[in-house]
Amino acid sequence: MSLRLLDVVLTGLNVDRGLRDAIIGDLLEERTALAAARGTRFADRWMLSQILRSLPALAQATLRAGGTRAMASIFGAALAALLAVLIVASASAAVVFNTISAQTMARFAIVALAVDLAYGVAGGYLAARLGGVAPLASAVACGSLGVMLSLVATGQAMPGWYPLALQLLLVPATAVGGWMRARQLVVRP
Repeated sequence: MSLRLLDVVLTGLNVDRGLRDAIIGDLLEERTALAAARGTRFADRWMLSQILRSLPALAQATLRAGGTRAMASIFGAALAALLAVLIVASASAAVVFNTISAQTMARFAIVALAVDLAYGVAGGYLAARLGGVAPLASAVACGSLGVMLSLVATGQAMPGWYPLALQLLLVPATAVGGWMRARQLVVRP
């Protein structure tokens, strides 16, 4: 388990450097002891579970510390990124639907899903870039807003599985975009 992964997550949640170092140090100590007692594979799984279990509490602490201003920054960035992606995606969809028949588009729905998820990654990156308070939270908020929008706006030319697949994969796609931005923010001492 890479400590770089944890450092990126903590940076993406805007955890200050001192607390990040303390969390990483404590987890590394525990992981080393577990690896010696029960093996590296067990220690890595334990560390990943600790990271995943602590994410909601860390995100909540970030939001609580930032207050209303943090919430406004996160959701403002998410809305701005979603709007930008919607404009670009709508323009490209208009071009595609005017040049390709609905039947052909339905046959290539998996390609359309891949393109939409790529837009999701770009939207997550943009939201993370705009939302300085907590880049990962901004990216996930962008994906969540995108899922809510996709619940009301569905394309008629796409097969029935398409909206469900998009709703399931959009938040992870935007989180990848946020992850890419958080990786850029990690500063080595």
